Amino acid sequence: MASNFPNLELESTDDPVQDAWNLQPDVVVVAIGEDAAYAEKPGDIRDIGIPSSQVALVSDLRFALPSSTKIIAAYLGGRPRVLPEVVSNVDGFIASFLPGPNGGKAIADVIKGEVNPSGKLPLTWPIFKDGGRRTYDTMVTDLCTKSQYVIEGDGVPNYEYVECEVQWKFGSGLSYSEFEETFVGVEVKGKGGKIEGDDVVLSPLSSAEFTVKVKNAGDMSGRYTSMVFYETVNRRATPRKEELFSFVKTGDLEPGEEVIVTHVMNGEDLKFFGMESGLHWIYEPGMTSLIKIGNEGPYCRTGEGGSKCLSKRVVVSSESYGRGGVCGYSCDALVRGCPTSGFESHGSCVEKCQADGERGRPWTFDYVDCVERVADEGRREGGGCQRLQTECRDVRENEYENMEEGRDVTAFKGGVAAFGLGGLIMGFAIAFIVLRLFGRSNKGLKVPTTDDLNDGMNEGMGVVEMKRMDML
Repeated sequence: MASNFPNLELESTDDPVQDAWNLQPDVVVVAIGEDAAYAEKPGDIRDIGIPSSQVALVSDLRFALPSSTKIIAAYLGGRPRVLPEVVSNVDGFIASFLPGPNGGKAIADVIKGEVNPSGKLPLTWPIFKDGGRRTYDTMVTDLCTKSQYVIEGDGVPNYEYVECEVQWKFGSGLSYSEFEETFVGVEVKGKGGKIEGDDVVLSPLSSAEFTVKVKNAGDMSGRYTSMVFYETVNRRATPRKEELFSFVKTGDLEPGEEVIVTHVMNGEDLKFFGMESGLHWIYEPGMTSLIKIGNEGPYCRTGEGGSKCLSKRVVVSSESYGRGGVCGYSCDALVRGCPTSGFESHGSCVEKCQADGERGRPWTFDYVDCVERVADEGRREGGGCQRLQTECRDVRENEYENMEEGRDVTAFKGGVAAFGLGGLIMGFAIAFIVLRLFGRSNKGLKVPTTDDLNDGMNEGMGVVEMKRMDML
């Protein structure tokens, strides 16, 4: 506890609330979270809420101490726990996670303003116990109900579908500085990529480079993580609300300093698992996505995203160039796995597949599955692909017959939508995310210098929610 009388010695009562009252500190730091047994089987829990004793401690401190005393909760643990009662009673919240033996000093450096936090949450922090598994990239149909009671009449409730509430969003993180992001432009590279008006057309062989200007508009040196998301608005499989496709962390920016960062979107990254096959990626021509800078504000698809939403849209090209899709996967197996298939090259195979489609006899994923299975068995058994002309030919003939009779031959085989963010670390190995912190204007807080920011132990710290208050 910090005090206006640092040399005053008080006898502890073994009651932290009574000790705080006796000391009358300027700032109280409360360590909450989990012990070392949080991991593996000993860490299995049935309730993701923070222990009730910790909630009571924070509540009692808030009740006992004057409003001029700032309370900061430092969370220690390897996973988020539900703690809205704690957040509502503190002036600052630091998600320290597992900081190691020097974590105490690192937390103190951020609180005192000697280090400017810059970390971002690599997860969605839940606010309700029934929403602990919610992720930022959930499906657009994943909504919650809000009960509203009719003012007049018998009060029968009706329900409105709304976005589900969370404590802090994925990518949240504040700083003692203010940063501004401005879209500069976009450049398309690679075969099949082009810009048509507001459409950035990407093929599997092309990419788009979005450039963004980041400016430190505050009065303190700091680092910033620029993030760009895309929101798919139309595809055959249910799209996700948003997906992060690039993030770039700047170096130290002095007040007023600007830097240009580049975010790369590869056309190949726009593939997804669809209803046609649960085993193959799908490229859907015409699939359209909106681009958003940062995680703040409403979704772009609502039309209320403001300046964070770019006017440029990303559209999947109608030209697949044999990558993915039925033709691509079939020819991969035929040419590489079955040399006796009769095709001289991957390109000639794709041309044959596309020509059959134009004649009303398209290859399907049932045929893909058959060809891949026969090719794999042929490689393992050393017997070639003799069954291509029997088993797989029968599959295609049956498909044609079904098409001619008007039956739907698209087999719904399910699938798992996948978006890999493995290794997302927006900071250093010891990344602190300060989720709620008072302003730096406190006279008792040291104004940091540039040299103070070079402490590698603390460079990953960040702030996510801030209260403005009168400081001592």
